[in-house]
Amino acid sequence: AEEHARRTDHRGSRAGRSLPKMMQATLPKWSVRERQMQTLKNMLGARQMAEDPAQPNWKILIYDDMGQDVLSPLMSVTELREMGVTLYLNLFADRQVVDDVPAVYFVAPTQKNIQRICQDFRNNLYETYELNFLTAVPRDLLEILAAAAVEANCAQYILKVFDLYSNFVTLEDDFFISRHRNTQAISYQALNNPEAKDQEIEASMDDIVQTLFSALVTLGQVPIIRCSRRNAAENIAMRLEGMLRDHLKNTKSTLFSESAAVTSGFQRPVLILLDRNVDTTTVLHHTWTYQALVHDVLDLQLNRVKFMDKVEGSGGAARQKERLFDLDKNDVFWQRCRGKPFPEVAAAIEEELKAYKAKESEIKSLQGAFASDGADDDPLSQGTSKLTSAINSLPQLLEKKRGLDMHTTLLTAVMTQLGERHLDSYYEMEEEIMNKKKLSRQVLDLLSDPEAGTPEDRMRCYIIYFMDGDLSQEETDRCEAVLKSAGCNLAPLAHLREMKRMQRLSHQPAITAQHKTESLFSQASKMMKIGEDLWKQGVKKLLPTSGDLPITRIVEALMDLKETALTQDYLYLDPKLLRGSGPGAVPKGRPPFDDAIVYVVGGGNYTEYQNLVDFSERSMGKRRVIYGTSELMNASSFLNQLSLLGRSLNSS
Repeated sequence: AEEHARRTDHRGSRAGRSLPKMMQATLPKWSVRERQMQTLKNMLGARQMAEDPAQPNWKILIYDDMGQDVLSPLMSVTELREMGVTLYLNLFADRQVVDDVPAVYFVAPTQKNIQRICQDFRNNLYETYELNFLTAVPRDLLEILAAAAVEANCAQYILKVFDLYSNFVTLEDDFFISRHRNTQAISYQALNNPEAKDQEIEASMDDIVQTLFSALVTLGQVPIIRCSRRNAAENIAMRLEGMLRDHLKNTKSTLFSESAAVTSGFQRPVLILLDRNVDTTTVLHHTWTYQALVHDVLDLQLNRVKFMDKVEGSGGAARQKERLFDLDKNDVFWQRCRGKPFPEVAAAIEEELKAYKAKESEIKSLQGAFASDGADDDPLSQGTSKLTSAINSLPQLLEKKRGLDMHTTLLTAVMTQLGERHLDSYYEMEEEIMNKKKLSRQVLDLLSDPEAGTPEDRMRCYIIYFMDGDLSQEETDRCEAVLKSAGCNLAPLAHLREMKRMQRLSHQPAITAQHKTESLFSQASKMMKIGEDLWKQGVKKLLPTSGDLPITRIVEALMDLKETALTQDYLYLDPKLLRGSGPGAVPKGRPPFDDAIVYVVGGGNYTEYQNLVDFSERSMGKRRVIYGTSELMNASSFLNQLSLLGRSLNSS
């Protein structure tokens, strides 16, 4: 068993660690999604299929919950079929013996998962076994696996054991999260809980370090690390630096041996680790872009949105129907418009509908074209050519119509939420607060309006006012009395008061968004029409903003190597300095960074992500940014975590 463990460890390390080299030769740089997808395709036998396309390569795919979450945004069922996957099952599902088909496992290296795989060995479920682990397998678990394989007499059927280093979920080319499910241990609440035990905090930080290490292996990068001080980000940065340095010292490790091929020249990226407490208001801010709005007001998870829609039932009565839409890389309209302000998206869908109707009319006019061709020398040839062209374009046209119908339904659902909750009023008020502008309306008036939003909307607006505004004690008391009478949960305020007190003691600078906007809404409500009178109610028009959010301003300063009030005490760590002399100053003559990986400890959101995308696009391709976070959360989930923290303080 011990000998098999050694052989398994050796084979797994070599196979898993050769993946970055294969990817670097074929993939475009700085697309974490494409790199992770290539890792998965290699796992499913892409190289063998390319070498011998005629040879069938059928297989069964077995995954755990984390493996499923990694796969879901990257590969569709059709793509799995193309890779030879005939059946895909959860590791803990009731599975039957299929002893003439190989099985590919994609699971986390946990005690529970290893025990289940050992049970599969004993039951002789499959012809052969290819074991792919999301991250490095601990030695003790490898020995358990090897002992079970020897006991079941199936060691010869275990073809591969890989450490894939894919322990993260990629949502976009430049956006990844540590985990989708079971995020409690790495949540904002867990990392800021005053009642948490030291070993729990240590485990949470180690979890995040493993995610970051996996992402860096996938990208093939050993970055410079910058991080804020006196928070979880600093602790994680120090651990990650030590882990990277250990692998660079190990002459047998080839994880980063090819990293120089990925970047041009000697330029290395910067990994910027930030704590969520650097900016708490952006997560609560009522947003304005399409993707962020869908995530805020509907249920968007792993690039799939689910919501209830009102449709006409039998007899004309309205009924609720569940809608489920995939918003992925194959959705052309989504990819083009997801980062745009909501009114621009509404205008874009209207233009798309006009273009579709024009094409539809062109096809319908073919009958007239056939009639007019009678005077030509070869009417049959010309008519057939037009008909063939129309038939060839029909599938694309129908697919486009399906996509437009989907986005029309989705926009209608978002518009309904905007109108019913008066979200435009909250957005305008919050922008004025965060930009230190003269308020066009008293915050107390908006909070007191019985028709303006839900209790949660009121709390979001008030917290932004509480954190960024200048409130007297009298105004604080009046606002909180109104919130309490409206049924709002005031528990989050206890944690936020304590956080503000600690920031004052540590002299941390206050950060506000400072959006450079003039008027955020049109002065008059305007009917927005999509197609044939789709919008039935008027909502104020959201206008785009051109300013940078706090985290974007920090990222820009660190990439430019500028010391500002926000970045002057950020640590500078270089894992390639093998002596491990600890955090040092920025080397003199060091050029600005072209590439950055920004990771927010404690949760992030689409608003922040899109702001960084806009920052990158403004550089005209000269700067590239990848955004990552421990969990993707909207305002509702963040408020819930703040509430739990506030209750902990109140009970202590």
